[in-house]
Amino acid sequence: MKVVFVITDITSRGGTERTTTVLAQVLQKKGYDISILSLYKSRETLSFDCNDQVKVEYIYSQSYVLSRGFFYRLKLLFRGFSSLRKYILASNESNLYICQCFLPAFFIYLLGFANKSIVCDHFKYELYQQPLRFFRNCIYSKFKYVVALTESDAIKYRKVLKRIAVIPNISPFPVGNKADLTSKRIIAVGRLHPQKGFDLLLKAVKDLFIQYPDWSLDIYGEGDDYLKLSQEVTNLELQNFVHFKGYVNNVREEMLKSSIYVLSSRYEGLPMVLLEAMSCGLAIVAFKCPEGPEEMLAPDAGYLVEPEDIEGLRKALSKVMFDYSLRDNLARKAQQRALMYSSENIYVLWSHLFDSLK
Repeated sequence: MKVVFVITDITSRGGTERTTTVLAQVLQKKGYDISILSLYKSRETLSFDCNDQVKVEYIYSQSYVLSRGFFYRLKLLFRGFSSLRKYILASNESNLYICQCFLPAFFIYLLGFANKSIVCDHFKYELYQQPLRFFRNCIYSKFKYVVALTESDAIKYRKVLKRIAVIPNISPFPVGNKADLTSKRIIAVGRLHPQKGFDLLLKAVKDLFIQYPDWSLDIYGEGDDYLKLSQEVTNLELQNFVHFKGYVNNVREEMLKSSIYVLSSRYEGLPMVLLEAMSCGLAIVAFKCPEGPEEMLAPDAGYLVEPEDIEGLRKALSKVMFDYSLRDNLARKAQQRALMYSSENIYVLWSHLFDSLK
């Protein structure tokens, strides 16, 4: 079976791109003929390592820019779709297409291949508001299977769709080395975007470093909110304690030098970076996003706080910073939980899904 992952832009630096390259390589090593078809291209090289046996092809060599206005985006959509149509019509192979999220799925649907393809949605079910959500569900209903990352999202899909499978992401890091829990360093990783809730995190730590002046918070990631968040750091007089580190290639190395991972997102799917933190044996403090962190960390593999509860997040961080034994307990349970997301365990789920298609 030749499996083709269709993705909006494989060169982007997000969780969807990360999990696509990880899964593609796992399937390739298991004997599948794997390729990645990227509709657009914003960088010259992949953001995440991928071996040469996985073929990566680009349909349209421009970036899919959301900030350029409606007509510019419409032009990009048309050119991306036209290029994909030419590519597929020129291919005489019988492929299994796995669409990573809505836009690739919409294109594959328009080309008439939905009934023998899979769509995997990496975002929470409620990401789109009505009527766009209704439209998305209509498109997804034509696919052979819809893959949700969490059971909580699958429950919502099953109310309107029939063929739903639950397959989490694979943890890209092996469970092995454990983070330095004596380090007085908190780490957070993600796009500098309102979804990730770094504005909430800054408010939560506002008074924390008065109590713990030898601790620091390092935030890794890029995004449009950098200037806004940097100004907030200045306004809150946190310059000596909070540092924006930008994008880093080896985030595992930075995690192992930290003791606490904090996830302040307003919503998530199944965040890859949380899997990474769990695999590294960090003590985790997170908002209880039901679609991802709650399912991944419950009942006791992390310190869960009610969504967007700034004071609750501050108190949780304070407790974990103060108590080494609590950090150690949370870290050990997080690593144990991370074993559920190993490549072998997740491969079995994909293999069963492929067998059901036959």
